[in-house]
Amino acid sequence: MATKTKSIEDAKNKQSRVNDWQQAIAREYTYCMFSTLNQMVNYLPMLLFNFQKSKMYVTLEGDEQNRTFDKNLNDTLSKLPRESRFSMPDKFIEIGDVNDVSNIQKVLSNEANGKKVIWNITGGQRPFVMAVFELLKEEARKDDLVMYLEGNRGQLTFLRVTENKTLEKIPASEHGMGQCHIKGVGEERLIPIALQLMGFTPIKSTKNNNSYNPFSPSRSKSDFYQHFIEKYLEDKNLREDLLRLNKENEKKDEEKKVADILKKHLENGMEEFKKYTYQTVGSFLENLFAHKIWSVAKEHIAEMAVNLELDYDNETEEKGTKDELDIIVLTRTGQLVVFEVKSGGMSGDVAKSTKYTTYAIAGVYGKPVLLTPLLNKHLKSLEELSKDNDSVYKSAAKAARAARHAQLPILALDGNEDGDFEEALKKIFGIL
Repeated sequence: MATKTKSIEDAKNKQSRVNDWQQAIAREYTYCMFSTLNQMVNYLPMLLFNFQKSKMYVTLEGDEQNRTFDKNLNDTLSKLPRESRFSMPDKFIEIGDVNDVSNIQKVLSNEANGKKVIWNITGGQRPFVMAVFELLKEEARKDDLVMYLEGNRGQLTFLRVTENKTLEKIPASEHGMGQCHIKGVGEERLIPIALQLMGFTPIKSTKNNNSYNPFSPSRSKSDFYQHFIEKYLEDKNLREDLLRLNKENEKKDEEKKVADILKKHLENGMEEFKKYTYQTVGSFLENLFAHKIWSVAKEHIAEMAVNLELDYDNETEEKGTKDELDIIVLTRTGQLVVFEVKSGGMSGDVAKSTKYTTYAIAGVYGKPVLLTPLLNKHLKSLEELSKDNDSVYKSAAKAARAARHAQLPILALDGNEDGDFEEALKKIFGIL
């Protein structure tokens, strides 16, 4: 009992430190951002801190690529509730020569004069980071803070200048913050914001009347899919009947064929399935994996969506091109994970396109993953399966081979070499 009481008190004390830290930064500090091709790293701190002072935004003069992403951030924030945390400065601090560290330092010194600044160096190029470090040390700016958000685990790191004019890490015991755990802001959806920051618009669901819908599974659907997964893993005939549809040239009435397969193999759960719209093999597997992901990792997910079609921004060179994302997850540490579900073949170009799209959306914080209907044991013999014309696993094996060549992580319903499904997924999310 005493241990439980102490644990509760420790949790309250930690939360109190976090609240005090966040409130002090919100009231006292000017937030400085650096132009980056991954604006999520500039946006996430605005979810953590309700910045009340005018911000500083540093960009490169005349750089068209940076200008595009500057506009993405400005346009996205302008559509959010008019809170001070989301406001952008009236003017940007423009740097003419990115390699002139001394000049960058001088410009930042003038702009920071008389202010307490929290410098978010996460997205900054190396000369900007060097200029900040030199500025803090030379001017002994002891009240300033440097913030860095590590991408894979969302770990927050804060630095400050010591009496000896060196930079030291502030211990977590002082600020109480560890991983960056993000939540939604009012009715604003986080995945559309992540996409808009990277110039993708509009976002719409291909299966939900062309409107964005976050994934919110019902208990009955989750129970059905869980029942199916258990059967799929143990019943070779069910597995092969479902995958055999991918080998058929005639796709007519595929939804009915899928339903017939389930009716043939499932002893129970069919009454619940009849309430749902018939699905193709591909869409059925997408929903299957979506429920599996949610069931084992929902406490780590800030937002999730299934079957999203997105257009590139009209001002980009990719105008008119589209991508469809099977499953997209934004973790509570700010990582965007795009899952491609392939029951049939996938060329190397498609695999590379999935990888490109993910990194275009979320930069180094993005991670593309292939979800395969193969089992883990099949992943060890992809070469043989992909060449076996008589195997129902051939198409899926070829897709997995293409993903492996594109260096995409591959995850089967029973996991991969990193562990069972839950353990492997948490490693992908950067939780383990």
